[in-house]
Amino acid sequence: MTHDWDERGCMTPLTVLWIDECIVTGVKTKDKDGYTALQVGSGSKKPKQIHKRQRGQFVAKGIPIKRHVSEFQVTEDALLPVGTPVTAAHFRPGQFIDVQGTTIGKGFQGAMKRHGFKGQEASHGNTKAHRKLGSTGNRKTPARVFPGKKMPGRMGGVKCTQERLYVWRTDPERNLLWVRGQVPGHAGNVLRVRDSLRAQWNSKLDTPAFEKYRSTMLDLPVPTWTSEELPPGQTADQARYDYVREPKMQGRSFMWRRSRHRR
Repeated sequence: MTHDWDERGCMTPLTVLWIDECIVTGVKTKDKDGYTALQVGSGSKKPKQIHKRQRGQFVAKGIPIKRHVSEFQVTEDALLPVGTPVTAAHFRPGQFIDVQGTTIGKGFQGAMKRHGFKGQEASHGNTKAHRKLGSTGNRKTPARVFPGKKMPGRMGGVKCTQERLYVWRTDPERNLLWVRGQVPGHAGNVLRVRDSLRAQWNSKLDTPAFEKYRSTMLDLPVPTWTSEELPPGQTADQARYDYVREPKMQGRSFMWRRSRHRR
């Protein structure tokens, strides 16, 4: 993960996503398949690393062999021909996306870590049962454990969808996306990114959010830029900025006080 600064001078945690040479590898229409969808492939793979039948599908369409293939349902007016590249220009700063991936595996864990159980008493007669989950049934009736009971078991390593992630910045030249927050899985994990299903596009965000606050960077009380991003003729301030957090809060944002010390 990385971070950036908004127009108020608050740090925002960001995750950088790389779109690895995505192209349209297949098109499904309503007349032939019963629904409309696009098949998108990413990455690259050697011909000897793929099955002969799968390799023949790429060769017949005249497109390079892709390592990962996924399908996205779209409307009829959003269908694209096979071979069309899908870049970061599809997304715009200010919109919301859904990111699906495989979570980090934690192995076999107890009920306290896996489900967030409180645990039992730490003293007063408790013996070797501090982290146990407690009772799992009710004596003779029903004399069994109901399916779905929260118990110790394997944690992580499952598919997870992180919804409504805010697109902070895009770079179509390098196919990079900066999204606010975290995404499932390890660094370098393969993710499935789509437009958010629960968030609607806001017409007020026609102007990219990154350009919006980039124009007001010179008015911020903190140095949010690097030496390469400074306007011509200006140099970076070498002063040291220390931030002291105030106990007062407004909503979900902390109030900050800046103290400047030169050395």
